[in-house]
Amino acid sequence: VENRIICSSKGIYPQPELTWSTIPPSNTTMQNRTTVQQTEEQLYSISSSLMVSDSACVDMMHPTRPGWRAPSVSSSVATIPCSASNSSLHNFTLTWRFNHSQVIVHQVETSSTFTASERWSKHVKDVSASGSLTLQDLSSNQEGVYTCELSDEEGTLITNILLKIENGTIRRSLLT
Repeated sequence: VENRIICSSKGIYPQPELTWSTIPPSNTTMQNRTTVQQTEEQLYSISSSLMVSDSACVDMMHPTRPGWRAPSVSSSVATIPCSASNSSLHNFTLTWRFNHSQVIVHQVETSSTFTASERWSKHVKDVSASGSLTLQDLSSNQEGVYTCELSDEEGTLITNILLKIENGTIRRSLLT
């Protein structure tokens, strides 16, 4: 008897990769099918299914058994886009905040470099020319709402994105 195990995730960046493995390791070729799709928001969705024998399924379904390990898509780097990333930016001020209060980075167009707060300096990897924030070395302590405040002579655009980290998987959701 065979069973199908499915692992899927949505709202991922950068493009995810998924690897199936067995414990103990096996030379048997696994029959899996993986699809990766990119959304209009430039995020990725991944879905993979694996056919396993009944005994392999029993091993995976009982986390109390020695050597059990759930499949995961992992990454310690996340890029969070600012919603105005497609527009040309002139005479702007960019501020990224965490949970509506902590300033992560601040950038003024005239300086072409960003300033990361001391508390966030080890996590800020980059701020792109389009305003996207790339973070590194993330843990559950960095779960929360990230706010991009982009101001120019026409006004201020505010984008809120919820970042969750579950079992090594980073998920982003645009809050409206």
